[in-house]
Amino acid sequence: MKPLGPIPAGFSAIGGELVIAGRTCRALVEEAGGTPLFAYSADMIRRRMADLRAAMPERLRIHYAMKANPYGLILELMATLADGGRIGVDLVHEEIERLRAAWAPARDETLERVLGPGQIAALDLFDRMQLQAVVAVCQRSSSLADAGRKLFAATRSKRNSINDSDRLRKYLARFDLEWARISERSL
Repeated sequence: MKPLGPIPAGFSAIGGELVIAGRTCRALVEEAGGTPLFAYSADMIRRRMADLRAAMPERLRIHYAMKANPYGLILELMATLADGGRIGVDLVHEEIERLRAAWAPARDETLERVLGPGQIAALDLFDRMQLQAVVAVCQRSSSLADAGRKLFAATRSKRNSINDSDRLRKYLARFDLEWARISERSL
């Protein structure tokens, strides 16, 4: 293992190697099957909380936020050590909503106008991003040929047959789209 410097205060060492909860880091890594690895010592956490309490004025209370470390066993330990911040139903619902919002794909009004929610959800991010750009160009273009010229400007000179309209029509068909639908000015 790569040496990482001096042993932190409060920890011990065996043969110069950091020991956590009575076990060397090497043994913990071997048991886990590799790194990265987070290793916690409940005894060390208890000692640090006791030191914090001793250093704080008595009127102050220690609270623990689930967002600080959502690891279940640490949450259980902190729930017994902290004065507040235990996980209640409201906090669970708040976290569920936060995660739903974080994991939800960004709304895409450009595609929502031409595809249904199921069609958008079935797209990979790559296809969704590319199709969004193509639809935006189409909506700003006067015709299928105009949109094709804009979209294939760099590669059109390298092709034997230059038919940008046909290329664009075939691309849109992959998503069950037609020029008439996406070029409607009322969109």
